[in-house]
Amino acid sequence: MKIAIQSTLGQRALESTRELRKLCDAGTDWVRINMSHTKHEDAEDIVGWLRRSAPQVKVLLDLQGPKLRVGKMAREQRIRPGDNVVFCTQALYNSAPPRDRDAQRLVPIASPFPFANLFSAELFRLKDGQVEFTIERRIPEQDVLICEAKGSGMIRSEKGLNAPGIDRTGAPLPAKDLADIALGQRLGVDAICCSFVTTGAELEQARAYVAKLSPDWKPQLWAKVECREAMEHLDGILAASDAVLIGRGDLAGELGGDPEIVHAAAMQIAKHVIAAGKTCSVGTKLLESMRASPEPSDEEIAALYDYLKAGVTGYLLTAETSVGDYPVEAIQTLRRFADGV
Repeated sequence: MKIAIQSTLGQRALESTRELRKLCDAGTDWVRINMSHTKHEDAEDIVGWLRRSAPQVKVLLDLQGPKLRVGKMAREQRIRPGDNVVFCTQALYNSAPPRDRDAQRLVPIASPFPFANLFSAELFRLKDGQVEFTIERRIPEQDVLICEAKGSGMIRSEKGLNAPGIDRTGAPLPAKDLADIALGQRLGVDAICCSFVTTGAELEQARAYVAKLSPDWKPQLWAKVECREAMEHLDGILAASDAVLIGRGDLAGELGGDPEIVHAAAMQIAKHVIAAGKTCSVGTKLLESMRASPEPSDEEIAALYDYLKAGVTGYLLTAETSVGDYPVEAIQTLRRFADGV
């Protein structure tokens, strides 16, 4: 059984073909281009280089999807446990005097849904579930949610935000996703990954758009399962997709940061996907310790083996290869593990 290693590109690889060459030579089977943070011209350069210099490496174009994010902030906010944070619209943040933004800890939310949808949230989480905010007051007439921080950290522009409890089903593919799919068609990428899918409807829409763009382009259509709605509608997602990628990072934001809970949920999803006869990959924080160390932890290797026993045939590295200090070592560790087992 071939285990596919998928590596996410970071700024170093975007700026240097030498760094990109290192990732390919280390044993990468797929390069993941994260369209949440990649400009079209950079994607064009990457795919062009891969086709010329590493044609054996396949390309996965990962769409942003209808993800909640922190909006555009003039400066980052440091928070500590017990601090009040005011989540608001971008318009309210922009209209507030700079002094009030800091004093009130205003944080804008960039939402693909009407802001009113956020009032059904149970809480908010940042940093893959590591920083949590409980909702103390909802003020719909002002589009404001006053929350209390239950952890410490920095809030920065465009950081991912989870809001368990909101209903995202029925939302169409964002215009950015459609533009990125069109880019994928021009570049002839091997697979498109739809992020934050909630049902099979988003995948059916993506497949119809792919067919409209070109009847000759037949990319694999992957579904990233990373939210509660996707877990509840998994059968419909499997029917509409070619493969599933389990996104453990945002899954942690949905379920809480407890690694054991996230691992158990990912295992449950993986077994369901494999039983349906679909290809399954798992990613995010697989080798988190290797962001700062050349060696993985025993717990990480044990988790990799659990996924392998469940039938997973792909491992996706994210921060390990995009911003970590040991991207080549992380890929080589996965390659040795996969080939050895």
